[in-house]
Amino acid sequence: MTAMRNLQKKASQNVYFHVVALDEVEYTGQGKEHVLAELSKLSFQTNPREYGFENHFLILVYISNHKDLVHVPSQLLTFLSFRTYTAAELKQICQRIVHHAVQQYEAEFGRKEGALYNLLQENGTRHQKGSRAVKKLPKIEISSTLMSLMCKKCEQLYSCDVRQLASMTRRVVYTAYKAKLTEVLSNTNAKGRSVAGKRNPSTAEQTLQQVVENYANNNNNSPVDSTRSSATIGSAARLSTDSAQSAARTAPPTFVATLTNSAQHIDPCGEEQALERIHELPEEAIVVLSCILVRAHKQQQQRQMLAKKPVGPLSATYKDVHQLYCHYKSSQYLPIPSKGSFANSICCLVELQVITGPTDHGQSGKRKKHETPREEATLTFKNTSHPETVEQY
Repeated sequence: MTAMRNLQKKASQNVYFHVVALDEVEYTGQGKEHVLAELSKLSFQTNPREYGFENHFLILVYISNHKDLVHVPSQLLTFLSFRTYTAAELKQICQRIVHHAVQQYEAEFGRKEGALYNLLQENGTRHQKGSRAVKKLPKIEISSTLMSLMCKKCEQLYSCDVRQLASMTRRVVYTAYKAKLTEVLSNTNAKGRSVAGKRNPSTAEQTLQQVVENYANNNNNSPVDSTRSSATIGSAARLSTDSAQSAARTAPPTFVATLTNSAQHIDPCGEEQALERIHELPEEAIVVLSCILVRAHKQQQQRQMLAKKPVGPLSATYKDVHQLYCHYKSSQYLPIPSKGSFANSICCLVELQVITGPTDHGQSGKRKKHETPREEATLTFKNTSHPETVEQY
């Protein structure tokens, strides 16, 4: 009878599981990786009875999109694989995020006019309170090509992480919403600006100029840490102080915004043919093309300041583009590219007739190994009919 009572007493006792979840453990350093392994051993080998916790158990959950970068002995882990999203599912998720984001910003615009003042204060735009042009805001539409580009970036770079897709999508919608407001108010107050003799640059010019100036300032100073560099490169897509702080914690979709800012320069025909071809390029070539765009816009702005008018097509030197490319690579959580990948990306863009510039092919047309363009070589966009900076989206 006594043994039966002891069994019933043990069966009636509750069992407690203490679960600790650690997200994005692939970003931990070497010292922290050692700590992860020790924690796994502690959870795997410790007997709760030794510490007086007979019915208490510790469970550690490591969450990561890159299993190979989690340096914990496999015998201490039990893999729980999750099914990744397909391209069609990511496209549907992106469309829903766009729909909800547009509704959110339109509701905020109609409910709180003070938010409009704070939004336009960032650009220094003056407006009249109660203006009719402000009360009617055109609808925002995001092209299918841009959504496909963001989904592909999320699939290849972030392993179908929906959080990164949501961050990119909301940034693009907010940028389009902000550009629409600026355009409406600029048309309303055109006379006032002409009298003052000062016209504010477009939102696209501000974002491109901001990223290049911040990059130039950091490039002249001492080396910065990865967090500061990530926030600097992410300033091209920065729309507010809060979004800039979040961009420092997560890899920002900077180059997606850069490509959309310069759609007319990439596609001379304006029919999204070049954008469709770029959509099929690997991530390495897209990053290289974005670096070319940033440096080319900077050089064009310098020429405009000297000549006070657009001079020639967009162009950038090979050295400046490669310097910005290496700076971006070192500031992000990305693997080191293979040797010659930058030159191969340049050749790929030249073959697609997006840019004209040096390649690693000789005069006979045969490929020469271990040959790269000179640092003084110039990379030029073929489109010369749109020297101005294009729309934001």
